[in-house]
Amino acid sequence: MIVISDTSPISNLIELGYIHLLPELFQQVIIPSEVVEEPEENQDPLFLKELLAIQEAGWLQVRTPKSNTLPSSVQDIPLDSGETAAIALALELGANVLLIDERAGYQVAQNLQIQTLGLLGVLLQAKESGRIDTIKPLVDQLRDEIGFWIGQSLYERVIELAGETD
Repeated sequence: MIVISDTSPISNLIELGYIHLLPELFQQVIIPSEVVEEPEENQDPLFLKELLAIQEAGWLQVRTPKSNTLPSSVQDIPLDSGETAAIALALELGANVLLIDERAGYQVAQNLQIQTLGLLGVLLQAKESGRIDTIKPLVDQLRDEIGFWIGQSLYERVIELAGETD
């Protein structure tokens, strides 16, 4: 299975302390080199430190797409360099799944018929597979402490899908 990730799923799982879910669910994940370079611009030392440790563990590969040019049908949708590179790499490698959270990147991937999964979907898969017992505290932490934007209807839907409604 070929899994490509943008920055957000990885950085937020690091922030939660649950980055171990990615190799447990997918064995190996590929990120474009732009994802590694993005946090340097934002000067996020925790992310960079964790990313280096993850790379040494061997389940995360960094690759540079041959081209960051997306098909003309989606070029009018504004994306950052990490999203563009992740989508380009997903197309180039014929990825089974693209891990991406940002709405514009998700929209472009869907337009290009790339299977997508966001961070909340990763957490749901982890619960379904028995790797975590409950996701509501993690979703609350993402929303309330980490600053991951989750609309109320999506929040309620995720908690319902997880079977954790009161």
